[in-house]
Amino acid sequence: MRVDELARRSGASPRSIRHYDRAGLLTSVRRPNGYRDFPLQAIEEVRVVKRLLASGLSVADIVTLRPCLTAGGEFNGCAQARSILRRHIARLTASIQRDQETLAHLREREDNMSPAGQVEQSVG
Repeated sequence: MRVDELARRSGASPRSIRHYDRAGLLTSVRRPNGYRDFPLQAIEEVRVVKRLLASGLSVADIVTLRPCLTAGGEFNGCAQARSILRRHIARLTASIQRDQETLAHLREREDNMSPAGQVEQSVG
């Protein structure tokens, strides 16, 4: 199938399909006319890539992890997968902590506000 059909069937944009293909994440062959031809399995490959991107992994991470993926798109437990996932989990944990601190700060500001309709006189 061509890029446009794969895009339609997988829910990805043609531009994303080309990007994933250039990165080596999809199975494809070049036809004599220069067009790419994708087998049916490429539909699931695109879905796996989209799922991994949605989890916050980068295309570069997915390229590195590709040998660690099973046919169903799960990780087989290789050392590279563990390392990348641990790094990603640490980054997300730090981001969540910063967001929780920001949320607490905003809630404190909201709690310290005057009731609606009352305006404090500013000193100045």
